[in-house]
Amino acid sequence: MDVFEDFLIAGEEIDELNSEGFFGLEAKELLRKRDAMDTSQYLYKSIKIWLESNSDKAQTKHLIKILFRLYINSLKVNSQKVIDILDAFWRGTSDQPHIEGMSAYTELTRLFTEAKESLSDPTLGTSTATKRRAASNISNTYSKGVEFIGKTLVNLIAIAKVANNKEFNMYRDSKLSLLDKVKKFNKITNNQYQDITDIINRYVRNAEAHLSLTFSTTRSKFVLRKRDNGKLVNDYITIEDMLLKLFPSVGAYAQAFVYSGSLLVIAYEDKELFKKTINEIYM
Repeated sequence: MDVFEDFLIAGEEIDELNSEGFFGLEAKELLRKRDAMDTSQYLYKSIKIWLESNSDKAQTKHLIKILFRLYINSLKVNSQKVIDILDAFWRGTSDQPHIEGMSAYTELTRLFTEAKESLSDPTLGTSTATKRRAASNISNTYSKGVEFIGKTLVNLIAIAKVANNKEFNMYRDSKLSLLDKVKKFNKITNNQYQDITDIINRYVRNAEAHLSLTFSTTRSKFVLRKRDNGKLVNDYITIEDMLLKLFPSVGAYAQAFVYSGSLLVIAYEDKELFKKTINEIYM
């Protein structure tokens, strides 16, 4: 069995969704032209589609800068290690294929797109069933988004350790709880990049790995079931916090993680195109 099988399967799944127009007609058309384009040009066009979309981009742009600052500090110490660590997120490694994150990203992008569409349902304000379905989509997507951030923290911890000339073990760090990953990352980086970990709601951050996040129509709040001193307790998240802060933030982070990596590739292959892309993002 190919050690990169999960990566290949996830890549095929996201291409299949793209070819069906799931992520929009522009993305579908870009996929059709991909094989005839240089990698840097393809990545630039992908970023361009995002820039021309109607989505709010402020948080994504902010997070790209934060991630890039982290990368640059480590690239100065050992550029090849940084590239290998980022590559390992998407494909895993020959001896640790399970640490790949491509399948998690594929699932998150699918869920995020479906959740946003459910919020546009014209019956949302009048149908209880539609409200429940939309709320379920939101809570499931946010949970998957938190899992995705937790996966990336394994690689970000490793990159931060490169900057400090310290050894890292991604397999060992992948076994840490979400809370321990957050603590370890913030400690290694002296809290310089807390905007990344602050995306994770403080209640969720302290919950166990598998979130139990549901919506109560009676309370009109999202309910987080978690264990506290051996007992199951409830924490509550308002609709406003979820829809305006938490849910959009996991999408913004996923975009920032992908686009910051894309920018590194563009910078390596075509410095002029990199300058052009940066200017278009932050002009």
